[in-house]
Amino acid sequence: MQENLDLIWILIAAFMVFMMQAGFTMLETGFVRAKNSVNIAMKNVVDFIAGALSFWLVGFGLMFGASQVGLFGWQGMMLDGFSSDYDHALFVFQLMFAATAATIVSGCVSERMSFRGYAAISVVLTTLIYPVFGHWSWHDDGWLAKLGFMDFAGSTVVHLVGATVGLVGTQMLGARYGRFADNGEAIEIPHFNLTLVTLGVFLLWFGWFGFNGGSALVADGSVATIVMNTVLAGAAGGGSAFVITLTHGKTISVTRTLNGILGGLVAVTASADLVTPGAAVLIGALGGVLVYYGELLLLRLQIDDPVGGIPVHGIAGIGGTLVFPLFVAADQLATGAVLTQLGVQLLGVAAAIFWSVLISLPVFWLLKRRNHLRVSLENELIGLNVAEHGVRMTWIDTVNTMQRIVSEGDYSRRVDVEFGTEAGDVAASFNTLLDDLEERIELLNRISHGELGVDCPPPKSEKDILSLSIKHMVANLASLVRRIEVKNHQLQELNEGLEARVRDRTAELAAERTRLENALETVQAAQKQLIESEKMAALGSLVAGVSHEINTPVGIAVTAASHLDERATSFKQLFSDNQMKRSDLEQFLALVEESCRMLLGNLQRAADLVHSFKRVAVDQSTDELTQLNVRQYIEETLLSLRPQMKTRPIRIELDCPENLFITTHAGPFSQVLTNLVMNALLHAFEPDQSGVIEIAVSQDDKGELHLRFTDNGKGIPADSLEKIFDPFFTTKRGNGGTGLGLHILYNIITQQLGGSVQVSSQPGEGTCFDIYIQPA
Repeated sequence: MQENLDLIWILIAAFMVFMMQAGFTMLETGFVRAKNSVNIAMKNVVDFIAGALSFWLVGFGLMFGASQVGLFGWQGMMLDGFSSDYDHALFVFQLMFAATAATIVSGCVSERMSFRGYAAISVVLTTLIYPVFGHWSWHDDGWLAKLGFMDFAGSTVVHLVGATVGLVGTQMLGARYGRFADNGEAIEIPHFNLTLVTLGVFLLWFGWFGFNGGSALVADGSVATIVMNTVLAGAAGGGSAFVITLTHGKTISVTRTLNGILGGLVAVTASADLVTPGAAVLIGALGGVLVYYGELLLLRLQIDDPVGGIPVHGIAGIGGTLVFPLFVAADQLATGAVLTQLGVQLLGVAAAIFWSVLISLPVFWLLKRRNHLRVSLENELIGLNVAEHGVRMTWIDTVNTMQRIVSEGDYSRRVDVEFGTEAGDVAASFNTLLDDLEERIELLNRISHGELGVDCPPPKSEKDILSLSIKHMVANLASLVRRIEVKNHQLQELNEGLEARVRDRTAELAAERTRLENALETVQAAQKQLIESEKMAALGSLVAGVSHEINTPVGIAVTAASHLDERATSFKQLFSDNQMKRSDLEQFLALVEESCRMLLGNLQRAADLVHSFKRVAVDQSTDELTQLNVRQYIEETLLSLRPQMKTRPIRIELDCPENLFITTHAGPFSQVLTNLVMNALLHAFEPDQSGVIEIAVSQDDKGELHLRFTDNGKGIPADSLEKIFDPFFTTKRGNGGTGLGLHILYNIITQQLGGSVQVSSQPGEGTCFDIYIQPA
């Protein structure tokens, strides 16, 4: 009698667990979008079909057949050897568990996984992954069972295994299109129908009474305690999630409260037969908390789980498996000690994850390689109902047509109307809107072609902004056209007046141009005259200086000649008087020799001065090209400037190679050097200030001459340095400065010598001119 009662209870529990398939279908369908609802429902159907057949063919035998070293069973394929009524009832009950593990995966990978790929992973899960781990945990000879691993109804064996496979699938698939922004922030994707989700949770909660109660495999009083703990844990899980949503947000999250219920049910599944009601409440509440924060963790890691299956079945399953030894007396534990039991429980959880990943990962990888894992982006966007099943839904068709009309701008198109449905009412209203919009578009088109006399349709109400705007636009355009015509006439008159003024102004500008050209010619002539005047001034200074220099040797020579003449007269008188002595002759001859030496030396010095003067003067008066010995020419130029230097305590140091030659215009070159020296004497040093002028000359491989002229005088202020070469700029306006010296120097260097000049200076430290002259 008891055996029959046990048998009937197992079958009733199996029927209740079977109803969980309907619960999962409703829950997952409500979580996804409407365009994928049929697809998710079909996946729940197919995973049961595939699971039933594969579990019958192989899975049940691997799980409950004769154990092979505690790893898998090797007997009972197609129920061979399992022929009793109890065996058949156990098969049906365990088949529901296998199907539950498979359908967990369907929620995790929903809305983007290929139907064929999902069917393949369902077969692998119910044939190999779930049965083998079930053998380890629930077969008397399984290696985990022998170690004392405890999982009453499958928090780990069913739920964690299914969630782990689902996690591997989500990682291989990637997130749904548009689920996460570029910065990683989660973008909310709306659910199809949360009412369906709620109904699904109630069906799952009801089925859990059979899931946990049937796992006792007997119909006795223990079932009441198991079901009571199941009810309390589910309520505690939903309650804890509900409280968190109250404290963490302005609204109560429907999805997290419902998933909190499921998390509490999953958590207590491992120990519903052992714990007290109080412990069941604590374990269930823990499950709800783990689900809530587990979903937040997945979002932060950018793991897209549309239904929350991973936190519900995976994280809550781990929590329930690990914590229940803390609430159970040691003598009720398989190992007899809490800490030892915790270690075995942790090993079981790790083994479940390892085994599930080990088998599912290669399967998902192979599906991805064969392009059977994820649907195309196009199919994902249009929805898997249409892409994979050819099922059209009125609402989706209506929305898609409306989106195409908006995106293409084809307002002549209309949405198909299904009379008597909400979608049809929306389509009819949208078509009416399109009619009005098309009429106004045609009106705007006529207005754009200049038909401002069109009749505007009267506004339907004061909120008919489009009609009111068109009416106002037509009135404003007509007024604008009238104003434009008036302005156009005024502009025409203004244009005629402007043309007359332009003609007059053009004539005035032509006359002004002629006057400017004449003025420019006058300025250019004046510039040439200034340069010539500067040259003549330099020559005049040169003549005055050289005449002064020549006076000294010529004066000495005249004095020597006069003295010699006097002595010659005396000597002649002695000779006439016959009084001349030998000593007088010797003295007279010595005097003659010394006087001749003085005459020749001073006359030669005067001749050299005249020669230098002649060369410099001739060079300054001509622009002919000459090959110059640079050092010799500089020395001759400096020699001609010696009279100006004598009165100043200024020393000139020359650093120039002996045999450095350049073909250039000698006169401009001399003028540049003369202007630099005279400018330094006038501006760089005070009248009684001592100083040094350094002239360094070098030549590069291409023959370009670099002359650096440096003084250690008072320098030039920065504001004056920018204007140093401007005409008539001088800081000595009342002391002989004309402001033309450096301006003429700049023009000679850049125009006549074809070179360039740069100047740098620091007040109190002196000034440096760098002059570069190209060979002619």
